[in-house]
Amino acid sequence: MTRRFEVGVVVGGLELMERFCREVLGRIEVHRSRVPASSASRPDWAVSRR
Repeated sequence: MTRRFEVGVVVGGLELMERFCREVLGRIEVHRSRVPASSASRPDWAVSRR
């Protein structure tokens, strides 16, 4: 038996990523979640350590 699997992807250039997924991969958007700025934060692993 198989089940559907949902994946969330965070990107910096949303329009570019949408175009890539649509034109190159042939994918369509089926759901978009919006996170309020008050709830958003940058995780430690996403911070550049140069």
